[in-house]
Amino acid sequence: MPTERSAGPARGGGAAGYDIAAGPECDVRIPPDSRRGTRQAEGMAEIEYLPIDPHRLTGMREKGADEFGNAWEPYPAAGGEPLRCCLRKAEPAESIVLMTYTPWTRTDPWMEAGPVFVHSGPCAGYTDTGTYPAAFVGSRRMLNTFDRDGARAYGDITFVEPDDDHDATVRALLAKPEIGFVHVRSTDAGCFTFEARRAG
Repeated sequence: MPTERSAGPARGGGAAGYDIAAGPECDVRIPPDSRRGTRQAEGMAEIEYLPIDPHRLTGMREKGADEFGNAWEPYPAAGGEPLRCCLRKAEPAESIVLMTYTPWTRTDPWMEAGPVFVHSGPCAGYTDTGTYPAAFVGSRRMLNTFDRDGARAYGDITFVEPDDDHDATVRALLAKPEIGFVHVRSTDAGCFTFEARRAG
């Protein structure tokens, strides 16, 4: 069963003085911009599962570096790397990059950044945004909740087990009016996987 964890209201680790270089088509705001989803669960608000913003990725690929200045260095995948650009696992020998990423588009006390895998070049992205990504069902995940002002909602942070219904748990969290969005993270590495929020 999903489990909730409460913690004290400690501030998150921001990168003081750092500005994320958002692309020209990014809506720079906190929480990050949302895009329209495609499905709606019966009796629940329509939500969407969002990969890394493709416009931001295009800017990094063209620049040859991520938004933290790390060089864009493609290499062949071993296979199984979780790709945040299209929300699936990499196939062996696909060209991928390990980069530093934050879902936020400008400095904020709650901003978190960490390593993520993406395709080195353009890919199909993730278009079925109304559906929980199948590649990440059956694994243990942390559902990191934030309120509508973008502050972490510690009392609603939830861990889901491999046999739990991940989609239903996310939808139940977003049905709470005080929750603005959810960051789904790996419990093994702690890395950001994708974002979930209400559509529209």
